[in-house]
Amino acid sequence: MVRLVFYPLFTEEEDLFAPLKALDQLSNSVLSALRQADKKTKQASVDRSASCVCLRGDSPSSCRRKRPLSEEESSRSADSTADDDSKFVVNCNVRGYKPEEISVKAIGDCVEVSAEHEEESEDGCSYVKRQFTRRFTLPEGVKAETVTCALSSSGLLAIEAPKPEVPSKKPRMIPITVESSKPIEAASGEANKESAEKQKEGATEAAPES
Repeated sequence: MVRLVFYPLFTEEEDLFAPLKALDQLSNSVLSALRQADKKTKQASVDRSASCVCLRGDSPSSCRRKRPLSEEESSRSADSTADDDSKFVVNCNVRGYKPEEISVKAIGDCVEVSAEHEEESEDGCSYVKRQFTRRFTLPEGVKAETVTCALSSSGLLAIEAPKPEVPSKKPRMIPITVESSKPIEAASGEANKESAEKQKEGATEAAPES
C-alpha cells in the first residue's frame, strides 16, 4: 500500500498572495514610467518652430522630424542688427523657408516678420509644420513707409530703413553781402544839380525886380 503525504507549499495566507502583490507592484511601476514618458512626448510636441502631427493614428514615437537642427544651424538662427547713423538694418535668418512663405508687415512703429512652412511625407503618414513670428521696433524718427527688404540666396532677409538726418553741430559760416555805393552817389549828384538850377532860376527872377 502506497501512502501519499502532502506538504503545504505556503505556510501562511500572506505567502499565498505574495506573487500577486509583486505583480501588482511591477505593473504600477511600469504604468508610472509610461505616463512620465507620455508627458515628455507631449511637451516635446508643443513646438511652434517644428511640430509633427500623425495622420493615421500612429504613435508619437513613430512620427519624427525629418531633419533635426544641427548645432551650427541653431547657432546661426539668431538675428543680427547692423544699423548705423544713416540707416536701420536688421538681418533675419529665414533659411528653410520659400519666398512665398515669408511675410513682412509694418505695424505702427514696428516691423513684423512671419514665416510658415508645411510639408507632408511621401507615404502620407506624417505632417511637418514650421512657423515663427518676430517683431522689431523701429528707432525714433524712422518712418514705416520707408522700410525695404531683400532676400539673399543664402536665406538671409535684410530689412533696411533710412534714418532722418541729424542736424550738424559744426558752425556754419554766414556770408556777408556788400552793397554797392555807386547808385547812392549818382542820386546825390542829381539832387545837387536840381538844387543848383533852382537857385539859379531864383537869382535870375530877382534881378529884374531890383
